Amino acid sequence: SKEGHRLQTRDSGRRYFAHVRACSWLAINELQLHDFELHLALLLHDIVEDTYLLTIESIEMFFGEDIAIMVNLLTHREAVSTERYVQNIRESGRNPVIMAKLIDRLHNLRTLGDCPADKQLKQTTETREFYYPLADFLVSNIASTHLWRAEHVREHIHQAVDHWSTNGTATS
Repeated sequence: SKEGHRLQTRDSGRRYFAHVRACSWLAINELQLHDFELHLALLLHDIVEDTYLLTIESIEMFFGEDIAIMVNLLTHREAVSTERYVQNIRESGRNPVIMAKLIDRLHNLRTLGDCPADKQLKQTTETREFYYPLADFLVSNIASTHLWRAEHVREHIHQAVDHWSTNGTATS
């Protein structure tokens, strides 16, 4: 992941790898999730759509079928609408994939200050429309031992959108 994103930067100018690493750290530090498959998926979640280093087939060869399935579900292809993309994740029934996507979205929302106003608006609008229901779905369908984690992510996503809607430039 670090090598694949080596030449890429975020809107802040920071290395792109900082984003995927931050998603993994969020899972560890805030959610106390130590599942290696989840962390591999978080570290690789943008590698297929943003680089040419790895394909789903090579991910399967190096990391196994489960990781390849997770990364494939997390890969948002240009030809697929956001609505369909989120629906595919939900319909997969794979709560770790849903959690990974929500962690990714939460980190993106937390770093919106580095983005242009049009991107802020797009992210907050998409979040309300597609990711709020996905977070609600996860809360309703996760094992009770992980319920607090799903609620935490949902709450923080809502807080981040509220922040940008009231304090930032992302208003609808």
